[in-house]
Amino acid sequence: MRKFRLLPVIAVSTVLMMGITGCESTTQQPAKEETKKEETKEEETKQPETSKETDSESTETKDTTEEKDGKDSEAEKKEDITKETESEKSQEEQLTLYLPNENADGWNVTKNQIEQVTPDIIIGQLVGAGAIPDSVTVVSFGEDQGENGLILKLDLSSNFVEGLLNMGTAGEYLTMGAVVNSFLDTYQADGIEITAGGNVIETGHTSFEGVLNHFDSNESQ
Repeated sequence: MRKFRLLPVIAVSTVLMMGITGCESTTQQPAKEETKKEETKEEETKQPETSKETDSESTETKDTTEEKDGKDSEAEKKEDITKETESEKSQEEQLTLYLPNENADGWNVTKNQIEQVTPDIIIGQLVGAGAIPDSVTVVSFGEDQGENGLILKLDLSSNFVEGLLNMGTAGEYLTMGAVVNSFLDTYQADGIEITAGGNVIETGHTSFEGVLNHFDSNESQ
C-alpha cells in the first residue's frame, strides 16, 4: 500500500519540474529576441554613420577635383594670355631711327617696336626729334626688289631741300644720313633713292643723285 501512495507524489513532482523548465525556456526566448533587436539597432546606427563618412569622402574628393580643375583652368588662361602677348609682339615691327648727336659727328640710334611702320611715321619721328627740317612730309614711297636687292624710292616735299641749303657740309651729311639710315635699317633694304618735289636733291656742296647706301659717321667729319 505504501508503494501506491508514492506514485501520485512522484507524478506531481514531475509535473512541477516540467512547468519550471517550460517557464525558463519561455523566459530565455524573449531575452534572446531583445538581444537580436539591440544588435539590429546597432547595425542600423552604424550604417548611417558609414554612409555619412562615405558622403564626406565623396565631397572631399569632389572639392579636390574641382580645385584641381580650377587650377588647370587658370594655368590654361595664363598660357593663352602669354601666347597672345607673344603673338602680338611677333606681329609688331621695329622702327630704327638715326638722330644726329650733340657733337655733330654721328648719330644716336634708337629702336622701338610699333604696330605698323610707314614712311610717314619715320619722317614724322625724325621731324619731331629735330633730325630734319620742320613741316617735311612724304610725297610718295615705293619698294623695288631687283637684282641689286631691295631698293626704296622716297620722294619728300620740296622744303626738305630748302632746309639743307641752310646747313653746312656736316649738317647736310648728318641730315641726309638720318633719313637714309633710318629707312634702310627699318625696311632692311639695300639702297634708297631720295628726291624732293620729284627732283634730284642738290646743294652747293653735294648732289644726292641715284641710289644711296648706308651713311658712315666717319665721313661726316
